[in-house]
Amino acid sequence: MYRTITASSQFKIYAAVALAALLMTLLAVTLTASQAQATTTSSTTIATDGDDNPIPQQQGQAATPTPAPHKTPEACPAKLRTASVVDSGYYALFDVWWNDEEGELTNNVCPPRVEFIPAQPPRGGKPGTPARTDRSPSSINITAEPPTIIHIPNSAKVTLSESNYPKGKYKKVWDADDAENPNGDGDRMVWVLPACPPDGDPSGVGLCISYSAALLNSADWNGNIEYIVTHVHQVDIDKQDRRYVLAYDLPDGEAGRADLRWYSADEQTDTVNVAPGGYDRPMWFFPSRGAYEFQVYIRGNPNTSKSDPISKDDSVTSDLREYIVHVGAEADLGAAIRMTPQFVSPGNGNNVTVTIIANNEGPDEAEKTEVDVALPDGLTYSSHSTATGTYANGVWSIGEFASGASAVLTIMATVDAETHGEDLTVNAAISAKETVTTNSGTYDVPVPDPDPRNNTASNVTTVERSSNVAPVFQLVRSVPENSAAGTNVGIPVLVKNPESGDTLTFTLSGIGHDNFTVEAADGNAQIKVAANSYLNYEDTLFSNYDLTLQVSDGKDSNGNDDDSVDDTISVRIEVTDVSESAGITVTAIPASQTPTHDVELRSSFGNPPVPKSQMRFIWVQRPLNGEIDPRYRVEGNQDYESITVSSGSAGVMQYKVMAKYLDSTSRVYRTVESAWTSVTYTD
Repeated sequence: MYRTITASSQFKIYAAVALAALLMTLLAVTLTASQAQATTTSSTTIATDGDDNPIPQQQGQAATPTPAPHKTPEACPAKLRTASVVDSGYYALFDVWWNDEEGELTNNVCPPRVEFIPAQPPRGGKPGTPARTDRSPSSINITAEPPTIIHIPNSAKVTLSESNYPKGKYKKVWDADDAENPNGDGDRMVWVLPACPPDGDPSGVGLCISYSAALLNSADWNGNIEYIVTHVHQVDIDKQDRRYVLAYDLPDGEAGRADLRWYSADEQTDTVNVAPGGYDRPMWFFPSRGAYEFQVYIRGNPNTSKSDPISKDDSVTSDLREYIVHVGAEADLGAAIRMTPQFVSPGNGNNVTVTIIANNEGPDEAEKTEVDVALPDGLTYSSHSTATGTYANGVWSIGEFASGASAVLTIMATVDAETHGEDLTVNAAISAKETVTTNSGTYDVPVPDPDPRNNTASNVTTVERSSNVAPVFQLVRSVPENSAAGTNVGIPVLVKNPESGDTLTFTLSGIGHDNFTVEAADGNAQIKVAANSYLNYEDTLFSNYDLTLQVSDGKDSNGNDDDSVDDTISVRIEVTDVSESAGITVTAIPASQTPTHDVELRSSFGNPPVPKSQMRFIWVQRPLNGEIDPRYRVEGNQDYESITVSSGSAGVMQYKVMAKYLDSTSRVYRTVESAWTSVTYTD
């Protein structure tokens, strides 16, 4: 398939539970590289004590500099309705901070993205700047429901050999590969995440994870901070069945030895030491597929000799946290459509054969594969046949789809009698999901596609114009685009009703009818714009609506109760153009809610300057007319066009969204933002 994912050509990542879980313990998964975050803030450098080597982030992202020591971590992302996937980006998955309020060492449940900013030499009379690591909020929350799933992409898979990871330097990796196979003879296939910059270069995989104690001040601690991994197991097997995961330092030169930092099967190497104020960036090895759960806690020794120690205890320990990382499949799926005949005469009963071909170019099997098929108006389904899976209601469920396999679905359809002089376009889109099991539940997550450009297909049959088309009556009403709910759509439709005492009921049917309502107006039918409508002149799919208006007086000819339709008339609603600049509006559904229940924030664009798939959506919040809450910032690709939020307490919160995009003319990033939208939370 051709690759067009919403992020860069880096791999997708399952974000939420798996994502956060991964970085914390030892999987660093990157946020979908295809998602380029855009966050601009003032710049602050982290403390110079300790390892100040940072990690780069996605192209097009501007990161918030690392907070000063003992500051609170970055904001957690908003909750999503489905499990999210992270498979690219640079993350401090295992991150720790000191919670002054609770007086305890705390795992960061929403680990940040990190970016390495190299040192700059003096230039033009200006002093140089030291290297630093900047941090910004990510989409990972290891405690969220549904979870963030960190997915290690298939591009990380390598074949062990003496030329890439020689047994003399990486003996434990070879041993772990043998141990993962029942016969003790490994398949020599492992998944390798490179060290994050500046220690390594993850460009070939697009994902890396690190340990971090960057929020801690070395003056407050004696020695290093210890990350202790108590157990790693594969979630869908047995908690006692240990999984093999290894972390290595990079070798010191070609002839140097690669030091084993951490090995899940060896209690002698179950601890990683990180200097307060710094990062630790190992490379990771996973010998087999599966959902890995890491159980991790953090320990440190406060400097009690200070006059104002952060703690009077000689040793403090965090809670045990669980991180989940998924080593899953990737499949290059493709779809194609053939339609015969390509030209068809008008008239009822003329048949069109739609043939849909699905294929999987691998490298892996796709577990739950589906093809969504959309037949256009004017073409009615008649029957279908396929030797693979089932087809119903526009969804071809293929199921398990082996690498190298192909499948065919044939749909017979008939051209509607009133269709003539039109191009009938059939669309198809193929995708696959994989089941990931965590302690909190089982989730279906997308199977990453290394080249998704051929995930969609379309083809056209042209219905020739009839030599004589019978005329029909049709009313036409118009309404400006983006009209508010309750706006009248033209003048009322006149109704002749001899019995003035009747109560008339009006309904609309047809594609897009839910954008409108009908009310009685002095015995006639007034069409109005409905709440949450989408009326966009620039979007040709939503600029005209051919609907049927129906009326019933609730009685039959004998005066008995009968809700059958008494009459119908065809109504075309034309959406007219309004001069508008690019802008976003946000609708809260509902606008009033209890603090413990969700509110959906739905954004809509007027005249988007680029396709929304090329935008980065950034959400912020504040109390009513207050300051923006720095702990709350959510951003992502088109999946974040709408988000779900909630509040832990009563009051009024305000939300706004900003859309960042690359101006193709000036090659400059620009931002369009909405006004503040208020949500009232009441107990």
